Amino acid sequence: MIRQYYTLLHLSKELDSKLKGYVVFEAFSQEKNSVVLSLYHPQNQDSTNIVISVDAISGTFYLDPQFSRKRNNVTDVFSILLQKEFQFSTVMPQERVLNIYFTNYRVECVFYGGANGTIGVYSPENELVEGLKILSDKDAPSLERKSFEYFVTTASSIKVSKLLSNSEFAFSSYYSEEVASRCLIKANDIIENFDSEKIEQIRSEALLLQQELLTSNSYFILSNEKEKIFSLIPLTKFPKIEKAFTLVSDGVRTMRWMRQYEGEYSELHKKLEYYFEKAIAKNESILRNISQDFHNEDKIEIPRTYSEILYSLPKDTQLAKTPLEITHWDGKTYSIPVDLQLTISENAQLFREKSVKVQKSKERLVQRRIIVDTELERLKTKKREFDQITTLKELTKFAETIRLQQHKGKHETFSKFKEFTIHNQYKVYIGKGASNNDELTFRFAKPNDIWLHARSVSGSHGIIKMNTKQGIVPPKEVLEEAAALVAYYSKSRNGTMVPVSYTFKKYVRKKKGFADGAVIMEREEVLFVEPKKPSENKEEM
Repeated sequence: MIRQYYTLLHLSKELDSKLKGYVVFEAFSQEKNSVVLSLYHPQNQDSTNIVISVDAISGTFYLDPQFSRKRNNVTDVFSILLQKEFQFSTVMPQERVLNIYFTNYRVECVFYGGANGTIGVYSPENELVEGLKILSDKDAPSLERKSFEYFVTTASSIKVSKLLSNSEFAFSSYYSEEVASRCLIKANDIIENFDSEKIEQIRSEALLLQQELLTSNSYFILSNEKEKIFSLIPLTKFPKIEKAFTLVSDGVRTMRWMRQYEGEYSELHKKLEYYFEKAIAKNESILRNISQDFHNEDKIEIPRTYSEILYSLPKDTQLAKTPLEITHWDGKTYSIPVDLQLTISENAQLFREKSVKVQKSKERLVQRRIIVDTELERLKTKKREFDQITTLKELTKFAETIRLQQHKGKHETFSKFKEFTIHNQYKVYIGKGASNNDELTFRFAKPNDIWLHARSVSGSHGIIKMNTKQGIVPPKEVLEEAAALVAYYSKSRNGTMVPVSYTFKKYVRKKKGFADGAVIMEREEVLFVEPKKPSENKEEM
């Protein structure tokens, strides 16, 4: 609940109490859908930062004196605010809309979920000067609310949770559940099922809870068996207090960091779990196959016996049919699949060579089994090490050791990019996000690799590994299949014929200040392809 209405009220109050006399000296963006306003106080030389994010998952704002600007991939924004003094801030009643007022300008932040979050700078005439993710009027969510009394009298089929959320109380689902718990009902209960006395109890408890939210001066990260949340008050359904704070910004910043941290940890943990499961299963399967081949003596002995029998026959023996039925000195009758186009001696030599070949293959299997046994033991040792890791920092460092091993052998590898093999020999790598795109293009790819991107839309970068020092373009069918994958991982995945640009990676560059994933390309070629969803068995870890 880091962007819930009552949380925004407390954050706004904190801005007003701490930023009097502060002046903006820097405004920049270094993460998607976020802006940082850096301020200082001319008299006491103190500085701090207002961090604003309208991210769909963790959008909010807070004060962070320790926030630092990155060296790379930073874009300066809102230059009109430089040297403007902070005045005050407001939150639109019952809505997640914040206005921060500076000298002659205001910054409006809309913290709705999904794609509805916006940040904009407006002039005294209420004209937009500069914005980030500004929505048109038809796309902007409706801010109209109805009263508690309205829902009770004219829309009584509404649930308790919706009543408390859509009325003047503007409660989140968690706060609505708290009211329901205090009234000994469920948040999903329908209002029309209650008598007037119970409805009045719901109203009274909602008013009491609202007052608690407005006057709270401690802030909490709470948890139960399923999740962690930020709250302005203790809640019945979240009995454990993980952390408590005296400043609301500290609580919001910590919750946002925990949410991001746990999301990254969970995602990376799942990928590594899958990697070990797949790699161990593959090597165990190889060992089983080696064991079956190793103990199948018939593959050696039967061709050898056929050879001995045929060598024992007169050289001028005429072969009239196949298989040749022969009773050997041991009393057994053998059906030998001879080749009627060859002589007895030639057939005998053929079976002898086959026996020798299988014998040599068995000797190679011994060496192969040693290699696979060693690899399997290494994987199991690494898996035990992996099972003991509990922090993102340790997990990231561990994942890097796994990635490094992909350059040392031909066994299973872990990759931070989507990876595909097309036409049985070409490796295609596709980025998983804006910053990941930059890493793929400018750190992983080599100058003569082929770089691809869906034209004129957002999407993942793609790389065809060429493993050559010469600028060689792969066959057209390879380009088209790689382009179809890149088109699928773009905003045009539902299109029919999508233009995909490609060039050598050496002709792709990035200007200073460009956002993550933004590049300039030269010597562009274009293919028109139909986006193609990869089959599950083509993607590799």
